[in-house]
Amino acid sequence: MQITADIFFSVWERRYPPVSSAAGRSAVVLRHIQLLPDEDAPGTEALEEDTLYIRGNELFTGDEEGPFCRMEEGLGGERLAMTVTDCWNAIFAWDHHICERILNHQPMEKIMEMGREYLSCPFTLIDRDMQVLYETPDYAQRTPSRAGTQAGRPSRPVVPAELVQSLLLRKEFHEAALRPSAFYYDESLYEVRSLCRNIRIDGAYYARLLMTVPPGTEKLPTGEVQLFELFADRVEALCTRDVRLLHGKSTDALHQVCSALCAGEEVSPAILSSALEKAGWSSSHPFLAGRLVFFSKPGWHTQIEYTLPYLTHCVEQTWPSACAVISENQVCFVVNLTAGGSIQEALRSFYSALAVLVRENVCRAGISSVYHHFGNTTQAIAQAGQALLLGQRRNPERWYYAFDDYRTDYALDLLRREGADCLVPNPALEVLRESDEHKGTEYMETLRAYFAAGCNMTLAADRIFIHRTTFCRRMERIRELTGADPDSREQMFELELALRLEDPAGGERRK
Repeated sequence: MQITADIFFSVWERRYPPVSSAAGRSAVVLRHIQLLPDEDAPGTEALEEDTLYIRGNELFTGDEEGPFCRMEEGLGGERLAMTVTDCWNAIFAWDHHICERILNHQPMEKIMEMGREYLSCPFTLIDRDMQVLYETPDYAQRTPSRAGTQAGRPSRPVVPAELVQSLLLRKEFHEAALRPSAFYYDESLYEVRSLCRNIRIDGAYYARLLMTVPPGTEKLPTGEVQLFELFADRVEALCTRDVRLLHGKSTDALHQVCSALCAGEEVSPAILSSALEKAGWSSSHPFLAGRLVFFSKPGWHTQIEYTLPYLTHCVEQTWPSACAVISENQVCFVVNLTAGGSIQEALRSFYSALAVLVRENVCRAGISSVYHHFGNTTQAIAQAGQALLLGQRRNPERWYYAFDDYRTDYALDLLRREGADCLVPNPALEVLRESDEHKGTEYMETLRAYFAAGCNMTLAADRIFIHRTTFCRRMERIRELTGADPDSREQMFELELALRLEDPAGGERRK
């Protein structure tokens, strides 16, 4: 540790308020303390910049424009020198004890509490999924947080959802994750101004140390900022030494297995069985897999550093029987449906909670079909990805998409990618299209409505606003022109498939 003149005077003046003082501009590192005799004090030109001088009841540095303070008359000379030395040694001892506790793997709580000795304002440490790792009592009073839950049990406090949502929608909040040194940030929702420092491990953002400044204060004194930076360095060392403090859940067996499966890696049956047993799950339980994608904006490159970890936390808060991980810049998750009663009840409960989750966090979701073997999670995650892809293309106004609603679209996409020249153009459709173009008939629209209504003529007639008798006559004429019998499931399937392949946007998806 290096004690600058700013740091020393900041600590000194809080402990021993001076009669008068001047902040100065010196950030020089102090290396010596020297007591000057009053009677033969050397001139200013002989003073060393890295020395703290004591003369009578005055303290000053060798820099002419450096900090200065004058104490009361009773505190001067050798007595003042002893008090200065004690304060100097106490600052070194404080930093030494913090480092010692980190090396000895002391609990985070004890290490963070040591910051209260020299940081003058309320402070907190918040990880990237918006859980409060530590907060001083006065910070908890000034800035609201709420209790979290994990697997039905209380966990660390979390930042209120309305504040998180407000922050995640601001570009400047995400850009702040790139700042290497302390900076100020104003939170308008609660009218709080904070001095902040990012905690990064191997270049990646993991947490943020925040210290509120007194209301009406734009900037803290330089010495207090330097003390805050020093403490932040120690917190970063603490988190680097034991990364489980920041993401302990992601190191357990179930999260590791889920990460591997979501990445398409193979997991041995023994490892899979062990991870499920530790979590209290069975491979034969019913599961759903999903993907979450945040609504990002161009240029918000640091957004994922905040948003994705926070979304994994939200998923596991919403469904205590879920396991969420980050994969390919998306949140992938698996939900065990056994806790929800019957499958139908569990699905209703799941989609009800999902609707709230995606709207509150401004994200979209793709959901797989229900599956009954955990080893199929890789395929289920792929289903969820396809649901997102097809759903956003077909129904961009929606917030979440179930693969079961897009199974036919997926099969058609496969046929298109592989080439379906043998199926399109279909001669029957060519006859109908030619009739529509030259005679003004509406056979193609009629056929689309018929398929979209599940081959129900009454419903199809209602959808295109014609009488059922008129619709039946059109279908009879279609049969006469094409030879396709509406009562033949095979012929109708071939006709619908050809129609969908050559006209992907034609007709509504069958409900």
